[in-house]
Amino acid sequence: MCGITGFWDPRGGLEAAQVEARATAMAALIAHRGPDDAGVWVDADHGVALAHRRLAILDLTPAGHQPMVSAGGRYVIVFNGEIYNHGELRAQLRDVNWRGHSDTETLLAGFEHWGLRATVQRAVGMFAFAVWDRQAMTLTLGRDRLGEKPLYYGWQGETLLFASELKALRAHPAFTADIDRDALALLMRYSAVPAPYAIYRGIRKLVPGALLTVRPGQMRVEPERYWDACQVVADGLASPYTGTPDEAVTELERVLRQAVEQQMLADVPLGAFLSGGVDSSTVVALMQGFVMGGGVGLGGHVSHRVVGATTQMAMPECGIGLIPDVGGSFILGHAPGRLGLYLGLTGTRLKADGAIHTGFADSFVPHERLPQLTARLVQNGDASVIDDFSESLPAGNLRGLEDEVAP
Repeated sequence: MCGITGFWDPRGGLEAAQVEARATAMAALIAHRGPDDAGVWVDADHGVALAHRRLAILDLTPAGHQPMVSAGGRYVIVFNGEIYNHGELRAQLRDVNWRGHSDTETLLAGFEHWGLRATVQRAVGMFAFAVWDRQAMTLTLGRDRLGEKPLYYGWQGETLLFASELKALRAHPAFTADIDRDALALLMRYSAVPAPYAIYRGIRKLVPGALLTVRPGQMRVEPERYWDACQVVADGLASPYTGTPDEAVTELERVLRQAVEQQMLADVPLGAFLSGGVDSSTVVALMQGFVMGGGVGLGGHVSHRVVGATTQMAMPECGIGLIPDVGGSFILGHAPGRLGLYLGLTGTRLKADGAIHTGFADSFVPHERLPQLTARLVQNGDASVIDDFSESLPAGNLRGLEDEVAP
């Protein structure tokens, strides 16, 4: 993950050094989100500041540094997340002199060729971003379809603040930490504060699948949806899948493979959170198959580890073959960073970004047919590498894994 933050005070009036200092202080409070790099971009005349804390995943060179300016100079972006199909988008963008191979640069090139909204609609991934349009004088905030990446925003007096986490907003002098009593009631009722609410008065979470574009003199604007989960469901119900059950299983396998392969795009080590359920087990089996089949990713750097949280084994009998017999429980309970990992694929992410983003959510396969897919993976040999991996681990549980792979 990375961290983004910044503000826009249309009144201007501050020196560039003052604007930069405020943005730097905000970014410092979310330094844990991005230990690899940091940057700030300011336009003091227009009161704009964008700040970024980077966890480098794609393009580890200075070409991936943020905030990043588009080749034509019109757009400036701070971006958190990953665009899984950015290689496909690059293939559609012709006559571009690429400076590196980051997905952030791909987005900026798309903005210049297709426009901001059309580019986001083409993008498959998890993300949150802020883009300053130097020509139109607008600030646009965007969030992925299912809200995997967080983004808070709100007007505090005459200043618009935004950040990946609420704590970054506290560093700006315009911020007032007044509790929103309505949000507090929601917290007591649901044990969480649902979007678009936030615990502070005047602050909101940007809803998933939406863009918020702010223009000079237009303080009160509402997010606009570029994607709607309810509409996807309605379209699926109106045009249900007409294939046979076996064809549905085959299509599901194709979509799963595509989703997992796209999410293995990285220039750093990859991992998977293996909980013992059907979904995460399928993800791990597919990952191992792609690793054995050759390197993937523009950078060509692929390594992998199987990790997970403390959990009991509980899954259909035919899916047990995906998991090595290590004595009942997987006992890890360690943060991915302590295992030398930068990315961890999960079953939840697979279902969210894989099924829905590829358009397969308009068809429904009965849950009891999922074991057929896992059984097929075992028959094809994709899960064999998991057994080989387990032989190198301590018997009984996986607690010793931390000592073996700690940096």
